Amino acid sequence: MKKYSERKPVVKPALIRTIIPASILSLLIIALFLQSCTINKTDGDDMYKLWLKYEKVDNPALLKEYRQLISYVSVPGSSETMGIIREELNRALSLLLDRKIKVTDSIAGDDTLVIGTLIIGTPETSQVIKSLKISAQLDTLGWEGYIIKAVEIGGKKVLIIAAGRESGLIYGTFHLLRLMQTQKSLKDINIAE
Repeated sequence: MKKYSERKPVVKPALIRTIIPASILSLLIIALFLQSCTINKTDGDDMYKLWLKYEKVDNPALLKEYRQLISYVSVPGSSETMGIIREELNRALSLLLDRKIKVTDSIAGDDTLVIGTLIIGTPETSQVIKSLKISAQLDTLGWEGYIIKAVEIGGKKVLIIAAGRESGLIYGTFHLLRLMQTQKSLKDINIAE
């Protein structure tokens, strides 16, 4: 009698005919699924635009609120990061609000503020942010932390995005844009993350 390890396995032809087509069918299904998951770049949208697809706010009351709160944007600073923030806001706000919003690198001071100014900066780049005396709070939020807040300065209601570092300003800017995309009120916004 042969040992167990010396025996040849018995493979029935019907079993082979069942396994091979099933595995080919499985591979075909997986390939079709993966193909359906890919994005066709001929649609005119690249991955960036698909991720950040800004569309006009369709709620009339919120659109009016956003337009009143953000009519001018000050992002002082000459770094590449601050330039990226200005470019993104320029693109996003014009699409979300369906109007051109002035986005500038000029430094807004208390005396030049207008109602509806969005100020984005650190205590080092913006006198307005520095005047709010929130440096200690910003320090507790860490390198990527930020504050988004509606404040009144000199009797003028403005929005601020403040951070201790420029990396926090990027996170804060995209948080604000996400809130606008999902159509949340900004009237009394007060976020510290």
